[in-house]
Amino acid sequence: YGLEVARLAGIPKSVIGLAQTKLHQLESEAANQVQISPPPQQQELFIESAPSALNELLESIDLNETTPMEAMNLLNEAKKLL
Repeated sequence: YGLEVARLAGIPKSVIGLAQTKLHQLESEAANQVQISPPPQQQELFIESAPSALNELLESIDLNETTPMEAMNLLNEAKKLL
């Protein structure tokens, strides 16, 4: 695509020819260097682990009984546990 744009822009044919030669060289090198790598391992989203202090704190909160000020204090505690 870039070479066609260069041709439309009036770039000399000799320059376009050199660019085309270089393009073919790079494409053939890239084709020779293709390596198949194993797909990346996906991390498990739901791993059972020992409950952390943060999990215990979050599970102990009753949102229906928490005041805004208590919520702010709980957020500060949770932030310290991270």
